[in-house]
Amino acid sequence: MTTTTIQTQTAASFITTLTDASDIALPVELELWTNRLARLLMSLGAREGAPVAMVLTASVESLVSRSAITKTGATVVHGDSVAGQTIKVGVTTKSHRPALSNDIDWLLLDDLSTVRRYMTSSDAPVTAVERAQAA
Repeated sequence: MTTTTIQTQTAASFITTLTDASDIALPVELELWTNRLARLLMSLGAREGAPVAMVLTASVESLVSRSAITKTGATVVHGDSVAGQTIKVGVTTKSHRPALSNDIDWLLLDDLSTVRRYMTSSDAPVTAVERAQAA
């Protein structure tokens, strides 16, 4: 496998300018990651048209999370827009969690139990049938 090094600042700049992850062609490995994460999010209630909070710093995790949320049919709601909305599911990390609402079921990307669930999820493409069943 060939490894490409991207400067952190360049990647962060790119990620923060994205408005719709469905327009991004992801490398195969990232595509597989998004499929797994989409399934975890659907198991928590992410579905077509539902808002899903995303409180992450610009990173590969935020790119994967945005794409996974889009695959569920849900709408990404960024951390600064969460207040005042009815949101059931969100994605974040342990470092952000203490400052966030307890009214949202937060999927902690860096939590061991999340990693275990993630690693046992299918990385096959998310199907319309799966999205419909999550609704």
